[in-house]
Amino acid sequence: MTEFFKKIVISYLTILTFLKLKLYFKGKIIGIAGCYGKSSAVNLIEELIKKQYKVRSTNYFGKGLNSESGIPFAILGIFPEKYRAIDWLKYSIQALINFFQPFDYDYLILEMGVDRPGDMKFLTKYFCPDIGILLNSNNTHSANFENLHIDTGRTYEDLISEENGYVFEKSKEAIFYNLDDPEVMKQVNRFSGSQKIGFSGAASHHIKSFIPSINGTKITFVSESHTYSINYKEPLLDEYQSSFELLVKIADFLKINSKNLISTIENFELPPSRCTLFKGLNNSYILDSSYNSSFVPTSSALKLLKDISPGRKVAVLGDMRELGELSEQEHKKLAHIAAKFTDIVITIGPMMKKYFVPEFRLIKNENQEIFSFEKTKEALDFIKKNSYEFVQSNDIILVKGSQNTLFLEIVVEDLLANKEDAQKLCRRDALYNQKRLELLSMVN
Repeated sequence: MTEFFKKIVISYLTILTFLKLKLYFKGKIIGIAGCYGKSSAVNLIEELIKKQYKVRSTNYFGKGLNSESGIPFAILGIFPEKYRAIDWLKYSIQALINFFQPFDYDYLILEMGVDRPGDMKFLTKYFCPDIGILLNSNNTHSANFENLHIDTGRTYEDLISEENGYVFEKSKEAIFYNLDDPEVMKQVNRFSGSQKIGFSGAASHHIKSFIPSINGTKITFVSESHTYSINYKEPLLDEYQSSFELLVKIADFLKINSKNLISTIENFELPPSRCTLFKGLNNSYILDSSYNSSFVPTSSALKLLKDISPGRKVAVLGDMRELGELSEQEHKKLAHIAAKFTDIVITIGPMMKKYFVPEFRLIKNENQEIFSFEKTKEALDFIKKNSYEFVQSNDIILVKGSQNTLFLEIVVEDLLANKEDAQKLCRRDALYNQKRLELLSMVN
């Protein structure tokens, strides 16, 4: 599909969605922004609020729709599977049919993604939040900000946080902001209202203990002057301390009782391939974080790997994409983190091979091993051939990398002890099923 046709269709969908909200929606919009963790936050907040209110979100049938086209799809009730010209035409017709359906919700929760300059400004223009949440801001998608960086001389951190900050500038009623993130803090004063509510993981007022292990995560928190203990079924990243702190603050803000708050945390389901633990071959464990990758989430996943591992710590790491001129810096920084937390590293992709691998070899200890491959299929074939060497009892294998062209979920799928667990991995729709088949059929 040509870019021109795509722009016409997206404009049509955006205007149709904007009009539908004006005509049918009498509730409030919660906009959730950030460079990582947005889908998990949407899921958590939706599960909490729907216990007392009627809610719709961009987590539409398990698919996070956070873009200029994704948000209209979620609101208009369209589940996109393929993106050919004929599919966009079909979606356009379905959107007009669905436009006339009632939209009777108390809250609409929108995941608002920033890939390039202007994204958040555009989204908040048409889907203006009543309540804005900014989870974090870092160098994700910095490649798309290179021209602006060159023209202005401003740092990538500053440019990306400013774009995310539109979620505060356009919010009408209240904002929730991450006290631990200096880039987020720079944007707080762009909100003109008085209800500014901070949350923190590092110095949480509510989360008193947070202990991940191979058997789950023990969480102790305080709400309404009572102390509660929860044994969550999965090992969780440190970032979930601030996510749960945010959840407690939202529950208080919306007058949602502690019973529903506890139930939300206990029954929360991680989005697919965001550090989900599976049983692997040879009595190993797979820590599946194959959905996407950037420096901070990957560092956190490597720390979790070390914290919960009963055996060797194996990391299958793919390129961190869309970093532009920051690629060398970010991959070398990651090598130092991996050297602290792993026994074996298997890298996939040209950026890892060019920047990560030489740095890792300079600093690793004599007992650490590293193997490097350009393509996912090459790494998969190597792991399969040497499975008894790299997949042993009590090993934990972390799999994490950017999604563009790598599709590291195929490594996870091959290592699963129970092949039916493959349906719980990311990118299970028809489009990506075909892409994986094409990748696996390639001859090295």
